[in-house]
Amino acid sequence: MGKKSYARADILGNCIVTVEALKDSSSAISSVPFMGAIFAAALGLLRTIEKVNDAQDRGMRLAQQITHLIEHIDKSIAQDVGLMDTNLNNELNLLADTLRCIRIDLEKQRTRKFYHRLLRISSISSKLADYQETLNSSWHSFDACWFRSLGRKLEKQAQHGKALEGKLEAQEKLMREQALYDEHQFRLFRWCDLRLRDERGKWYLSDTASGSSLLAEWQGGAVEVRRFQVLEGTTGKVCVLCPFQMPSLAHPRVAQVLGYSNPGSQERFYVMTTGTMSLTDCLRINDTKTRLRVWLQTIHDCIVVVNEIRQTYQPRPPTDIDHTAAGNSDFRVDTNDRLILNPEQLWWVEPYDVWRFWLERTETKFAETYGNFGFMGALLAWSHRVCSIRRSKWVSGTEESGGPNPDIGNIIRALNCLSYGTRVRVRETKAAQTRRL
Repeated sequence: MGKKSYARADILGNCIVTVEALKDSSSAISSVPFMGAIFAAALGLLRTIEKVNDAQDRGMRLAQQITHLIEHIDKSIAQDVGLMDTNLNNELNLLADTLRCIRIDLEKQRTRKFYHRLLRISSISSKLADYQETLNSSWHSFDACWFRSLGRKLEKQAQHGKALEGKLEAQEKLMREQALYDEHQFRLFRWCDLRLRDERGKWYLSDTASGSSLLAEWQGGAVEVRRFQVLEGTTGKVCVLCPFQMPSLAHPRVAQVLGYSNPGSQERFYVMTTGTMSLTDCLRINDTKTRLRVWLQTIHDCIVVVNEIRQTYQPRPPTDIDHTAAGNSDFRVDTNDRLILNPEQLWWVEPYDVWRFWLERTETKFAETYGNFGFMGALLAWSHRVCSIRRSKWVSGTEESGGPNPDIGNIIRALNCLSYGTRVRVRETKAAQTRRL
């Protein structure tokens, strides 16, 4: 036996051992129906090639091609057994039949008599070349079927992913509609959460932030519901209208933004705390001293709030709010006749605006008020002088003349004593009588 014969035997033996090892270690045999048939057909064909003495170089190349094909199929299926479908199983069945047909044809050539084989050596060589072409076609056919199966699986996964995404979006939408608070801890209001009381009229901050306003009750407190006018690009987010976050506006004299309409609501609005009474309603107070006390109290509250907020928080005025509309908006007081400012009023409202609000809405002229009320008229004139001082003078603690600012709180307490002086004197008289007894 020559060197070529030894080399040929080694190559064929290695191919057989390789396929047998793949068969023993393959995980696809137990899960893929025709995988065992392919291994059996491949081993049978390799042993037949080993027995055919006339199969020289072409036979070795055919054996190597069979081994590589089996390795490729086993590796491809092992990567994703879930790709196996009817088309791919049929392709494996056809491949097993092809290997069996090649083996049967070689067996016929091997069992022929010597002189027939001697005359047909060239025919065997051409047949081996045909077998190689057949296996190449089977290889390409398997790859094409494999990629088609992979494409179908990816398409199904994409459809499933879209369906799952739609379900997640629907679930997320449902959760948003059922949520009580958003990610910024603003309350998500529904109309059923509010008890509407009265209409306040119109509100306007900018071209995209305007609408009608309602007075309502929520959890026992008075709130203002600001509806948004239906405009293209209008948003219900409160942060656009109120640059402050709620913790930075935690002040008893500043209205707190509580939240806005639930995303599931067709109408957009936001809710904020408010006073129980408008300053316009305070003008109807019959007692003159009480009315004057409320007037001065609101001026004092405006001075304290504006100076404290601007010094402590140093807010930056938003550019998308009409400062003229914000400064001319209505003022409200709480149950204790204390002024409540809206967040947008903190940048442009001055104590003089509160004084002018009272004066412009009184039924009597200022001159008549000054002449008729004597001491209280003088207080009105003094309040006008005080409120006309620039805010920077109030911050520094000096008037234009350089002297200290008068304590408006003491004047308010004096007015309280004037309003209830009779009852104080009655209590003092009763106490004195008790001591004498």
